[in-house]
Amino acid sequence: MFAGLFRSAVPEGRLGVALREFVTSQIESQFAGRWGPEELKTRVGFFMTQMIGLGAVRYLFRIEPIASASPENLAKVIGPTLDRYLLGRAPRFGSA
Repeated sequence: MFAGLFRSAVPEGRLGVALREFVTSQIESQFAGRWGPEELKTRVGFFMTQMIGLGAVRYLFRIEPIASASPENLAKVIGPTLDRYLLGRAPRFGSA
């Protein structure tokens, strides 16, 4: 399922825009009021990089050991990063 969604969402067609808006609005609604709009967008953006990357590695490219890992193990390993993006110290873009 993810592979099909990923392939269809990559182009900037109506489906891609609708999917992006749906996913980001669902996450943003859970954290609205906690931060200002710009910080929230940054946090959700970083969160989505992890989720899309995980989905691509697990379901599209089927890279082991991620492809066969249990959901519990993935949550244990990746969960702290997701928590940091959504709840921890704000991710920031800096100058190199």
